[in-house]
Amino acid sequence: AQTDEDQGAGLEEASLRKLEKILSKNWGVEVILIAGDGGITSENVQMEMMRYVGVLQRIHADEILLDFTHGFRSMPMLLNSALDFWQSLYPVRTPIRMVYGEFRQRSESTVHYLDDIQHTLRVAQAVRFFFEKMDGSELAKLVGDFWPSGEKALNALTIRIQENRPC
Repeated sequence: AQTDEDQGAGLEEASLRKLEKILSKNWGVEVILIAGDGGITSENVQMEMMRYVGVLQRIHADEILLDFTHGFRSMPMLLNSALDFWQSLYPVRTPIRMVYGEFRQRSESTVHYLDDIQHTLRVAQAVRFFFEKMDGSELAKLVGDFWPSGEKALNALTIRIQENRPC
């Protein structure tokens, strides 16, 4: 007897959980799989983003690998929004790795490593905090490796501004 899955209606929850167990056992790491709605619309976009946040909250690992290969084209944007929202509520210092496998039928497929997306978002947020709130503490942490004197200057300026003392 054919199931709805066999007819292309999407994966059933039981199949996802079974596949999670198989992959987790084979790879020796916890694997969490989700299947979203058949498409992203203005009516379901918030629900889908919160579905991602719910999955992110279940992760307790030293490193997070997110693979959105063959996902909806909107999935990377939704995933970044979910990560940003999640990290606003629960600041995570866990390294987040992101990969996307490009499918090609006649040649070797390319894997794109997009780990720096999260880093660039943190830099943009730190710059925004600096200009909007004159708080350079996050920006100082991000520049310390390649500009130690800049880190010291940003920290000193932030302290002076917060203390409301003249420089």
